[in-house]
Amino acid sequence: MLASNLLLPIFTSSPKAGVLLLPNSPVYTIVEPNNAYLELTGTKASELRNKGLFEAFPKNIETQESEAVDHFQKSIEIVTKTGKSHTMEVIRYGIPLPDKNTFEERYWLLENTPIYDENNELALILHSVEDVTKKHQLINMEQKTQLILKNNRERYKSLFFHNPDAVYSFDLEGTFVEANQATAEICETTVQHLLKITFLPLIVEEDKERVYTNFIKATKGEVVNYNSGLLTTKGNRRIINITNMPIIVNGEIVGVYGIAKDITEKWISETALENNRLRTKQILDQSMDVICTVDENGIFEDVSKACLSIWGYSPEELLGKPFMDLVFEEDREKTALIAKNVMDGLQTTDFHNRYKHKEGHLVPMVWSAKWDSQNNIMFGVARDATENLLNKQSLEESERKYKFLFENNPAAMLIWDF
Repeated sequence: MLASNLLLPIFTSSPKAGVLLLPNSPVYTIVEPNNAYLELTGTKASELRNKGLFEAFPKNIETQESEAVDHFQKSIEIVTKTGKSHTMEVIRYGIPLPDKNTFEERYWLLENTPIYDENNELALILHSVEDVTKKHQLINMEQKTQLILKNNRERYKSLFFHNPDAVYSFDLEGTFVEANQATAEICETTVQHLLKITFLPLIVEEDKERVYTNFIKATKGEVVNYNSGLLTTKGNRRIINITNMPIIVNGEIVGVYGIAKDITEKWISETALENNRLRTKQILDQSMDVICTVDENGIFEDVSKACLSIWGYSPEELLGKPFMDLVFEEDREKTALIAKNVMDGLQTTDFHNRYKHKEGHLVPMVWSAKWDSQNNIMFGVARDATENLLNKQSLEESERKYKFLFENNPAAMLIWDF
Protein backbone atom coordinates (compact mmCIF):
# COMPACT_ATOMS: atom_id res chain seq x y z
CA MET A 1 0.00 0.00 0.00
CA LEU A 2 1.22 3.55 -0.84
CA ALA A 3 1.31 4.72 2.74
CA SER A 4 3.71 1.93 3.78
CA ASN A 5 6.13 1.70 0.91
CA LEU A 6 8.79 3.71 -0.82
CA LEU A 7 6.23 5.71 -2.85
CA LEU A 8 5.15 7.70 0.18
CA PRO A 9 8.12 10.13 0.07
CA ILE A 10 7.45 10.71 -3.63
CA PHE A 11 3.80 11.49 -2.87
CA THR A 12 4.71 13.74 0.03
CA SER A 13 7.06 15.85 -2.08
CA SER A 14 4.93 15.87 -5.25
CA PRO A 15 4.22 19.38 -6.58
CA LYS A 16 0.66 18.34 -7.28
CA ALA A 17 -1.50 18.87 -4.20
CA GLY A 18 -3.19 15.71 -2.95
CA VAL A 19 -4.41 13.84 0.07
CA LEU A 20 -4.85 10.10 0.74
CA LEU A 21 -8.34 9.18 1.95
CA LEU A 22 -9.94 6.01 3.24
CA PRO A 23 -12.93 5.02 1.08
CA ASN A 24 -15.15 4.95 4.18
CA SER A 25 -18.14 6.90 2.91
CA PRO A 26 -19.36 9.37 4.02
CA VAL A 27 -16.45 10.15 6.38
CA TYR A 28 -13.48 9.74 4.03
CA THR A 29 -10.84 9.73 6.75
CA ILE A 30 -7.64 11.59 5.92
CA VAL A 31 -4.64 9.28 6.01
CA GLU A 32 -1.88 11.54 4.71
CA PRO A 33 -1.75 14.96 2.98
CA ASN A 34 1.28 15.95 0.91
CA ASN A 35 3.23 19.16 1.36
CA ALA A 36 1.66 20.86 -1.64
CA TYR A 37 -1.81 20.14 -0.21
CA LEU A 38 -0.87 21.58 3.18
CA GLU A 39 0.51 24.72 1.57
CA LEU A 40 -2.54 25.10 -0.65
CA THR A 41 -5.02 24.73 2.23
CA GLY A 42 -2.93 26.55 4.85
CA THR A 43 -3.06 23.62 7.27
CA LYS A 44 -0.71 21.26 9.12
CA ALA A 45 -0.55 17.50 8.72
CA SER A 46 -1.22 16.97 12.41
CA GLU A 47 -4.45 18.94 12.08
CA LEU A 48 -5.71 16.70 9.29
CA ARG A 49 -4.60 13.11 9.95
CA ASN A 50 -7.36 10.74 11.09
CA LYS A 51 -10.07 13.37 10.60
CA GLY A 52 -12.90 13.04 8.15
CA LEU A 53 -12.42 15.16 5.00
CA PHE A 54 -15.52 17.26 5.71
CA GLU A 55 -14.68 17.40 9.41
CA ALA A 56 -11.33 18.98 8.58
CA PHE A 57 -12.90 21.18 5.95
CA PRO A 58 -16.52 21.82 7.01
CA LYS A 59 -18.90 23.14 4.43
CA ASN A 60 -20.13 26.72 4.42
CA ILE A 61 -23.88 26.40 4.86
CA GLU A 62 -24.53 30.00 3.78
CA THR A 63 -23.13 29.34 0.28
CA GLN A 64 -25.02 26.01 -0.11
CA GLU A 65 -21.87 23.89 -0.51
CA SER A 66 -23.82 20.69 0.13
CA GLU A 67 -24.02 20.40 -3.64
CA ALA A 68 -20.21 20.18 -3.82
CA VAL A 69 -20.24 17.36 -1.21
CA ASP A 70 -22.82 15.48 -3.27
CA HIS A 71 -20.68 15.79 -6.40
CA PHE A 72 -17.66 14.49 -4.47
CA GLN A 73 -19.56 11.43 -3.23
CA LYS A 74 -20.84 10.65 -6.73
CA SER A 75 -17.28 10.89 -8.03
CA ILE A 76 -16.13 8.35 -5.39
CA GLU A 77 -18.99 6.04 -6.42
CA ILE A 78 -17.80 6.24 -10.03
CA VAL A 79 -14.22 5.48 -8.99
CA THR A 80 -15.36 2.52 -6.86
CA LYS A 81 -17.51 1.02 -9.61
CA THR A 82 -15.15 1.59 -12.55
CA GLY A 83 -11.81 1.28 -10.82
CA LYS A 84 -10.63 4.29 -12.82
CA SER A 85 -9.74 7.89 -12.03
CA HIS A 86 -12.51 10.45 -12.26
CA THR A 87 -12.13 14.18 -12.76
CA MET A 88 -14.90 16.29 -11.37
CA GLU A 89 -16.27 19.52 -12.77
CA VAL A 90 -15.05 22.70 -11.11
CA ILE A 91 -16.76 23.16 -7.75
CA ARG A 92 -16.96 26.02 -5.29
CA TYR A 93 -15.89 25.10 -1.77
CA GLY A 94 -14.67 27.65 0.74
CA ILE A 95 -11.68 27.15 3.03
CA PRO A 96 -12.29 28.19 6.66
CA LEU A 97 -10.05 31.01 7.78
CA PRO A 98 -8.09 30.81 11.07
CA ASP A 99 -10.96 32.31 13.04
CA LYS A 100 -13.10 29.36 11.80
CA ASN A 101 -16.12 31.68 11.50
CA THR A 102 -15.50 32.95 8.01
CA PHE A 103 -14.61 31.26 4.75
CA GLU A 104 -12.36 32.17 1.86
CA GLU A 105 -14.11 31.50 -1.42
CA ARG A 106 -12.24 28.93 -3.50
CA TYR A 107 -12.87 27.04 -6.73
CA TRP A 108 -11.37 23.57 -7.22
CA LEU A 109 -10.63 21.13 -9.98
CA LEU A 110 -10.68 17.68 -8.29
CA GLU A 111 -9.54 14.26 -9.40
CA ASN A 112 -10.14 11.04 -7.48
CA THR A 113 -7.93 7.99 -8.19
CA PRO A 114 -8.38 4.49 -6.67
CA ILE A 115 -5.40 2.75 -4.99
CA TYR A 116 -5.61 -0.98 -4.48
CA ASP A 117 -3.71 -3.24 -2.07
CA GLU A 118 -1.92 -6.48 -2.86
CA ASN A 119 -5.25 -8.30 -2.66
CA ASN A 120 -6.72 -5.99 -5.29
CA GLU A 121 -9.00 -4.45 -2.71
CA LEU A 122 -9.72 -0.69 -2.74
CA ALA A 123 -7.52 0.62 0.03
CA LEU A 124 -7.17 4.35 -0.55
CA ILE A 125 -8.46 7.23 -2.64
CA LEU A 126 -5.88 9.69 -3.97
CA HIS A 127 -7.76 12.96 -3.87
CA SER A 128 -5.82 15.41 -6.08
CA VAL A 129 -6.78 19.08 -6.00
CA GLU A 130 -5.97 22.13 -8.09
CA ASP A 131 -6.93 25.61 -6.95
CA VAL A 132 -8.50 27.26 -10.02
CA THR A 133 -10.00 30.21 -8.15
CA LYS A 134 -8.11 32.90 -10.08
CA LYS A 135 -8.72 31.16 -13.39
CA HIS A 136 -12.40 30.78 -12.56
CA GLN A 137 -12.66 34.42 -11.49
CA LEU A 138 -11.02 35.48 -14.74
CA ILE A 139 -13.39 33.30 -16.72
CA ASN A 140 -16.32 34.57 -14.67
CA MET A 141 -15.18 38.16 -15.16
CA GLU A 142 -14.81 37.57 -18.90
CA GLN A 143 -18.29 36.02 -19.02
CA LYS A 144 -19.70 39.00 -17.15
CA THR A 145 -17.85 41.34 -19.49
CA GLN A 146 -19.20 39.48 -22.49
CA LEU A 147 -22.68 39.64 -21.01
CA ILE A 148 -22.32 43.40 -20.41
CA LEU A 149 -21.04 43.84 -23.97
CA LYS A 150 -23.93 41.77 -25.27
CA ASN A 151 -26.42 43.82 -23.28
CA ASN A 152 -24.80 47.03 -24.49
CA ARG A 153 -24.99 45.80 -28.08
CA GLU A 154 -28.64 44.94 -27.60
CA ARG A 155 -29.32 48.34 -26.10
CA TYR A 156 -27.44 50.00 -28.93
CA LYS A 157 -29.38 48.00 -31.52
CA SER A 158 -32.64 48.88 -29.80
CA LEU A 159 -31.71 52.57 -29.61
CA PHE A 160 -30.41 52.55 -33.19
CA PHE A 161 -32.82 50.38 -35.13
CA HIS A 162 -36.03 50.95 -33.13
CA ASN A 163 -35.63 54.70 -32.69
CA PRO A 164 -38.59 56.63 -34.17
CA ASP A 165 -36.13 59.32 -35.32
CA ALA A 166 -33.62 58.83 -38.11
CA VAL A 167 -30.39 57.43 -36.63
CA TYR A 168 -27.37 56.73 -38.81
CA SER A 169 -23.59 56.78 -38.97
CA PHE A 170 -21.03 57.94 -41.53
CA ASP A 171 -17.41 57.12 -42.14
CA LEU A 172 -14.97 60.02 -42.29
CA GLU A 173 -15.82 60.53 -45.97
CA GLY A 174 -19.51 61.05 -45.26
CA THR A 175 -20.65 57.68 -46.63
CA PHE A 176 -23.48 55.94 -44.80
CA VAL A 177 -22.21 53.00 -42.70
CA GLU A 178 -25.43 52.27 -40.83
CA ALA A 179 -28.97 53.61 -41.01
CA ASN A 180 -32.22 52.62 -39.36
CA GLN A 181 -35.55 52.26 -41.11
CA ALA A 182 -36.66 55.72 -39.98
CA THR A 183 -33.72 57.20 -41.91
CA ALA A 184 -34.79 55.37 -45.06
CA GLU A 185 -38.38 56.53 -44.63
CA ILE A 186 -37.51 60.18 -44.16
CA CYS A 187 -35.31 60.00 -47.29
CA GLU A 188 -38.00 58.04 -49.20
CA THR A 189 -35.63 55.22 -50.10
CA THR A 190 -34.25 51.95 -48.73
CA VAL A 191 -31.52 51.30 -46.18
CA GLN A 192 -29.62 49.34 -48.83
CA HIS A 193 -29.57 52.37 -51.12
CA LEU A 194 -28.39 54.69 -48.36
CA LEU A 195 -25.42 52.43 -47.56
CA LYS A 196 -24.11 53.07 -51.08
CA ILE A 197 -24.10 56.88 -51.03
CA THR A 198 -22.86 59.92 -49.12
CA PHE A 199 -25.20 62.36 -47.42
CA LEU A 200 -24.60 65.34 -49.76
CA PRO A 201 -27.07 64.30 -52.54
CA LEU A 202 -29.81 64.36 -49.88
CA ILE A 203 -29.17 67.99 -48.88
CA VAL A 204 -30.81 70.92 -50.70
CA GLU A 205 -28.33 72.98 -52.71
CA GLU A 206 -28.49 76.10 -50.57
CA ASP A 207 -27.63 74.15 -47.39
CA LYS A 208 -24.90 71.82 -48.67
CA GLU A 209 -21.94 73.99 -47.69
CA ARG A 210 -23.28 74.60 -44.18
CA VAL A 211 -24.13 70.92 -43.62
CA TYR A 212 -20.71 69.80 -44.86
CA THR A 213 -19.03 72.33 -42.55
CA ASN A 214 -20.93 70.90 -39.57
CA PHE A 215 -19.97 67.36 -40.64
CA ILE A 216 -16.29 68.39 -40.61
CA LYS A 217 -16.75 69.87 -37.12
CA ALA A 218 -18.09 66.51 -35.91
CA THR A 219 -15.08 64.68 -37.42
CA LYS A 220 -12.91 66.97 -35.29
CA GLY A 221 -14.73 66.15 -32.06
CA GLU A 222 -17.55 68.70 -31.86
CA VAL A 223 -21.23 67.96 -31.26
CA VAL A 224 -23.33 70.16 -33.54
CA ASN A 225 -27.06 70.73 -33.86
CA TYR A 226 -28.69 72.59 -36.74
CA ASN A 227 -31.60 72.65 -39.20
CA SER A 228 -31.31 71.83 -42.87
CA GLY A 229 -33.36 71.28 -45.96
CA LEU A 230 -33.61 67.62 -47.05
CA LEU A 231 -34.13 66.58 -50.67
CA THR A 232 -35.57 63.05 -50.74
CA THR A 233 -34.77 60.55 -53.48
CA LYS A 234 -38.24 61.29 -54.89
CA GLY A 235 -37.49 65.01 -55.09
CA ASN A 236 -39.60 66.11 -52.13
CA ARG A 237 -38.26 68.76 -49.79
CA ARG A 238 -38.38 68.51 -46.02
CA ILE A 239 -36.94 70.41 -43.08
CA ILE A 240 -34.98 68.32 -40.60
CA ASN A 241 -33.21 69.01 -37.33
CA ILE A 242 -29.82 67.29 -37.26
CA THR A 243 -27.44 66.41 -34.44
CA ASN A 244 -23.95 65.21 -35.41
CA MET A 245 -21.43 63.79 -32.96
CA PRO A 246 -18.08 62.03 -33.33
CA ILE A 247 -17.69 58.23 -33.15
CA ILE A 248 -14.66 57.64 -30.93
CA VAL A 249 -13.01 54.19 -30.73
CA ASN A 250 -9.88 53.71 -28.60
CA GLY A 251 -9.45 57.46 -28.40
CA GLU A 252 -9.60 57.93 -32.17
CA ILE A 253 -12.42 59.52 -34.19
CA VAL A 254 -13.47 56.96 -36.80
CA GLY A 255 -16.77 58.38 -38.01
CA VAL A 256 -19.82 60.50 -37.25
CA TYR A 257 -23.17 59.62 -35.70
CA GLY A 258 -26.27 61.45 -36.82
CA ILE A 259 -29.79 61.86 -35.44
CA ALA A 260 -32.37 63.63 -37.61
CA LYS A 261 -35.93 64.65 -36.78
CA ASP A 262 -38.47 65.70 -39.39
CA ILE A 263 -39.65 69.17 -38.31
CA THR A 264 -41.32 70.15 -41.60
CA GLU A 265 -44.79 70.68 -40.15
CA LYS A 266 -43.41 72.45 -37.09
CA TRP A 267 -41.26 74.67 -39.31
CA ILE A 268 -44.22 75.55 -41.56
CA SER A 269 -46.34 76.37 -38.51
CA GLU A 270 -43.61 78.45 -36.87
CA THR A 271 -42.87 80.24 -40.13
CA ALA A 272 -46.55 81.11 -40.55
CA LEU A 273 -46.69 82.39 -36.97
CA GLU A 274 -43.55 84.44 -37.49
CA ASN A 275 -44.93 85.91 -40.73
CA ASN A 276 -48.14 86.81 -38.93
CA ARG A 277 -46.12 88.36 -36.14
CA LEU A 278 -44.12 90.42 -38.60
CA ARG A 279 -47.26 91.54 -40.43
CA THR A 280 -48.88 92.46 -37.13
CA LYS A 281 -45.77 94.35 -36.09
CA GLN A 282 -45.74 96.17 -39.41
CA ILE A 283 -49.34 97.20 -38.93
CA LEU A 284 -48.58 98.36 -35.40
CA ASP A 285 -45.48 100.23 -36.47
CA GLN A 286 -47.13 101.98 -39.39
CA SER A 287 -50.46 102.76 -37.80
CA MET A 288 -51.08 106.47 -37.14
CA ASP A 289 -53.35 105.48 -34.26
CA VAL A 290 -52.16 104.08 -30.93
CA ILE A 291 -52.87 100.36 -30.81
CA CYS A 292 -52.28 98.77 -27.43
CA THR A 293 -53.10 95.92 -25.08
CA VAL A 294 -53.65 96.34 -21.35
CA ASP A 295 -53.84 93.56 -18.75
CA GLU A 296 -56.53 93.18 -16.09
CA ASN A 297 -54.53 95.44 -13.76
CA GLY A 298 -54.44 98.26 -16.27
CA ILE A 299 -50.77 97.71 -17.21
CA PHE A 300 -49.56 98.28 -20.76
CA GLU A 301 -48.43 95.01 -22.37
CA ASP A 302 -47.99 96.19 -25.95
CA VAL A 303 -48.04 99.69 -27.44
CA SER A 304 -47.58 100.70 -31.07
CA LYS A 305 -45.03 103.28 -32.18
CA ALA A 306 -47.69 105.94 -32.70
CA CYS A 307 -47.57 106.60 -28.95
CA LEU A 308 -44.31 108.49 -29.52
CA SER A 309 -45.81 111.00 -31.96
CA ILE A 310 -49.10 111.34 -30.08
CA TRP A 311 -48.07 111.17 -26.41
CA GLY A 312 -44.33 111.82 -26.61
CA TYR A 313 -43.46 108.46 -25.02
CA SER A 314 -41.72 105.55 -26.76
CA PRO A 315 -43.28 102.07 -26.45
CA GLU A 316 -40.38 101.01 -24.24
CA GLU A 317 -41.20 103.81 -21.77
CA LEU A 318 -44.80 102.69 -21.44
CA LEU A 319 -44.50 98.88 -21.25
CA GLY A 320 -45.19 97.68 -17.72
CA LYS A 321 -46.71 100.98 -16.60
CA PRO A 322 -50.38 101.73 -15.72
CA PHE A 323 -52.25 103.42 -18.56
CA MET A 324 -54.10 105.50 -15.98
CA ASP A 325 -50.87 107.43 -15.26
CA LEU A 326 -51.27 109.16 -18.62
CA VAL A 327 -54.96 110.01 -18.20
CA PHE A 328 -55.73 113.63 -17.28
CA GLU A 329 -56.83 113.77 -13.63
CA GLU A 330 -60.29 115.18 -14.42
CA ASP A 331 -60.96 112.29 -16.84
CA ARG A 332 -59.76 109.41 -14.65
CA GLU A 333 -63.08 108.66 -12.97
CA LYS A 334 -65.03 108.27 -16.23
CA THR A 335 -62.10 106.41 -17.82
CA ALA A 336 -62.02 103.90 -14.94
CA LEU A 337 -65.79 103.37 -15.30
CA ILE A 338 -65.50 102.72 -19.03
CA ALA A 339 -62.54 100.36 -18.45
CA LYS A 340 -64.62 98.38 -15.95
CA ASN A 341 -67.50 98.15 -18.43
CA VAL A 342 -65.13 96.90 -21.12
CA MET A 343 -63.72 94.24 -18.78
CA ASP A 344 -67.29 93.19 -18.01
CA GLY A 345 -67.78 92.48 -21.72
CA LEU A 346 -69.16 95.78 -23.04
CA GLN A 347 -67.47 96.76 -26.29
CA THR A 348 -66.82 100.51 -26.35
CA THR A 349 -66.42 102.89 -29.30
CA ASP A 350 -66.10 106.65 -29.51
CA PHE A 351 -65.04 107.17 -25.91
CA HIS A 352 -63.39 110.56 -25.37
CA ASN A 353 -60.81 111.43 -22.77
CA ARG A 354 -57.62 113.44 -22.47
CA TYR A 355 -54.06 112.13 -22.11
CA LYS A 356 -51.10 114.07 -20.72
CA HIS A 357 -48.33 114.50 -23.26
CA LYS A 358 -44.77 113.95 -22.07
CA GLU A 359 -44.15 117.69 -22.57
CA GLY A 360 -47.10 118.59 -20.33
CA HIS A 361 -49.93 119.58 -22.69
CA LEU A 362 -53.18 117.66 -23.04
CA VAL A 363 -54.03 115.47 -26.01
CA PRO A 364 -57.70 114.72 -26.69
CA MET A 365 -58.21 111.04 -27.56
CA VAL A 366 -61.02 108.97 -29.05
CA TRP A 367 -61.01 105.31 -27.95
CA SER A 368 -62.40 101.98 -29.12
CA ALA A 369 -61.82 99.06 -26.74
CA LYS A 370 -62.72 95.39 -26.38
CA TRP A 371 -61.97 92.80 -23.67
CA ASP A 372 -60.44 89.39 -24.53
CA SER A 373 -61.68 87.09 -21.77
CA GLN A 374 -59.61 84.15 -23.00
CA ASN A 375 -56.29 85.96 -22.56
CA ASN A 376 -57.46 88.50 -19.93
CA ILE A 377 -56.31 91.52 -21.89
CA MET A 378 -58.02 94.63 -23.27
CA PHE A 379 -57.39 95.66 -26.84
CA GLY A 380 -57.58 99.38 -27.48
CA VAL A 381 -57.26 101.73 -30.46
CA ALA A 382 -56.86 105.44 -29.71
CA ARG A 383 -56.93 108.29 -32.22
CA ASP A 384 -55.63 111.79 -31.69
CA ALA A 385 -58.79 113.95 -31.69
CA THR A 386 -56.93 117.27 -31.76
CA GLU A 387 -57.71 118.01 -35.40
CA ASN A 388 -61.32 116.95 -35.06
CA LEU A 389 -61.65 119.13 -32.00
CA LEU A 390 -60.11 122.10 -33.83
CA ASN A 391 -62.44 121.53 -36.80
CA LYS A 392 -65.40 121.35 -34.45
CA GLN A 393 -64.32 124.52 -32.70
CA SER A 394 -63.79 126.27 -36.06
CA LEU A 395 -67.22 125.16 -37.24
CA GLU A 396 -68.84 126.35 -34.03
CA GLU A 397 -67.03 129.70 -34.37
CA SER A 398 -68.23 130.06 -37.98
CA GLU A 399 -71.78 129.23 -36.98
CA ARG A 400 -71.59 131.77 -34.15
CA LYS A 401 -70.33 134.52 -36.48
CA TYR A 402 -72.89 133.65 -39.13
CA LYS A 403 -75.69 133.73 -36.58
CA PHE A 404 -74.51 137.10 -35.31
CA LEU A 405 -74.45 138.59 -38.83
CA PHE A 406 -77.82 137.12 -39.67
CA GLU A 407 -79.51 138.35 -36.56
CA ASN A 408 -77.93 141.82 -36.49
CA ASN A 409 -77.95 142.76 -40.21
CA PRO A 410 -80.26 145.84 -40.82
CA ALA A 411 -81.06 144.67 -44.32
CA ALA A 412 -83.71 142.07 -45.02
CA MET A 413 -82.24 138.55 -45.41
CA LEU A 414 -83.91 135.40 -46.65
CA ILE A 415 -82.60 131.83 -46.64
CA TRP A 416 -84.05 129.10 -48.78
CA ASP A 417 -82.88 125.71 -50.06
CA PHE A 418 -83.01 124.46 -53.66
